[in-house]
This record gives sequence, structure tokens and C-alpha cells, in this order.
Amino acid sequence: MIREEYFNGGFSLNSVKPVICVNADFEIFVAYSGAELSKILKLNKIKICHGVWPGKWHSDCFPLNPESYANCPDE
Repeated sequence: MIREEYFNGGFSLNSVKPVICVNADFEIFVAYSGAELSKILKLNKIKICHGVWPGKWHSDCFPLNPESYANCPDE
């Protein structure tokens, strides 16, 4: 259930929980805020996004749908 919510736009971004994006040319972009992610998604053709959720001992990555995060609020 949490994974589906994250996939559809519910992943909270901040400096501790970044999003890693990859475009068609395999260039990597890292967003630390909604404004950065929105800018990355508007300027590049992003194919893959993963949200990084840090843990005390283990971290997790969640696949994200780039279209669901295209309208993040600018800060």
C-alpha cells in the first residue's frame, strides 16, 4: 500500500529523502525538494525515478512515476 502511494505522488522529498532520476541518455539527476524535482522533470525526458528512504541500519528505494511528480509545488 505504501509503495503504491509513493508511486502515485505521495513520496515526501527533502534533503534526507532525495529522489534520483535517470533520463534516456542515462544521465543522473538528484532532487532534494519538490521545486528541484519539478524543474528536472520539466527540462529533461526522465524515464526512471527512485525515492530514497533512509533507515537507521538499512535504506530503501521506491520506484516513482515521473508523471505523478511533474506538478510538485515550487518553493
